[in-house]
Amino acid sequence: MVSDTVSLTQFRDLPDEYMYVYRRLERLLISRSDRLSPGDNDIPPSTTGLLLLSVTRLRNFAETCLPADSQLQEGFLQDVGDLEDPSLNRSEKLRVVDRMWRSWDSVLKWGNITEEGI
Repeated sequence: MVSDTVSLTQFRDLPDEYMYVYRRLERLLISRSDRLSPGDNDIPPSTTGLLLLSVTRLRNFAETCLPADSQLQEGFLQDVGDLEDPSLNRSEKLRVVDRMWRSWDSVLKWGNITEEGI
């Protein structure tokens, strides 16, 4: 749990685009997995490029919207760094995506998008 005092209401007005960027990351990691041979976790260069574009938007979100120098920002940026790490394969990055959802959903209110029927 994040120990910084953060008003959860401050995230309700954030553009939904960040949730969709996060969702796009997961889709990119999953979408081509059906075409891979068993045990192949490499990420093709074209997918890597698209992932980096999305990760850059998440990094921008953390640097501009999250409280500066907070544990929330630091932890989120660590996860973003893991997604940028070229040594992590597809399944490892999917685990990072899962961790991010578990860690940041309740703080960033990403789940509200589905609750609102969007």
